Order: sequence, then C-alpha cells, then structure tokens
Amino acid sequence: MTDTSRRLEKLHNVEQEISSVLNIVTDAVLELSKDSCSTELVEYKTKDLIKTLEGIERSLQEEILYLTKVSTTQAHEGSVYGAEKDYQLIFLQGALAKQKLQHFQSLSSPSPSSSSSSSSTQQPLLSSTGIP
Repeated sequence: MTDTSRRLEKLHNVEQEISSVLNIVTDAVLELSKDSCSTELVEYKTKDLIKTLEGIERSLQEEILYLTKVSTTQAHEGSVYGAEKDYQLIFLQGALAKQKLQHFQSLSSPSPSSSSSSSSTQQPLLSSTGIP
C-alpha cells in the first residue's frame, strides 16, 4: 500500500469516526429527552464521545503535521513564485550591468558638449530599472 493510499484510508477512517460521533450524540440526546433517563448511559455515551473526538483530533493533527512538512520542504508544482523572483533578479542585474556599461562608454568617449555638464547630470545606477 502506497503512502498516499494509506493516508487516504486514514482520512476515510476519520470520516467514519465523525459519523459515529453524530450517532453517539444522537443516542445521548435521545436518552436525555426521556422522562426517566439513565445517567449511567448518558455518562457512558459522553465518555465514548470524548474518546472518539480525541482520536479524531489526533488523526487530523498527524495529517496536518505531515502536510505542513511536505508543503514547506518541497515547492508546489504549480508555483511560479521562485521563477518570478529569479527573473526579477536577473532583469535587475542586466539593467544594472547595462547602466554601468553605458556609464563606462560615456567616460571612454566623452562628447564635447557633455563633458562640462556630465558630472551634474549623472543618473544614479539604480534610478529606474523598469522591472515588470
């Protein structure tokens, strides 16, 4: 039996336990609605209800813990967040490299009209990268 089918079987068992909880509650309410109810039977049903609810809670907590471990250690197949962040970083690095190259190109071949005003109109390297 694979891990997935075993986990699905556990969830199916939890579903059956939930339906048994409804039966236990129904029996307890029916007993309480009688004129001469048996307190022993109601106490037994209450203890059975608590025991069953604790089992359900334990099973669901195990499944939630498993899902938490799986979801935090492996990327979701449909998730593109990582790829988008990689693209943004690469785009930013490319834009920064382009600005530096343009800056070095302007330093290596200054034009006569921009030589006097080049220091006052220089743009910062990260002024506008245009990241989508």
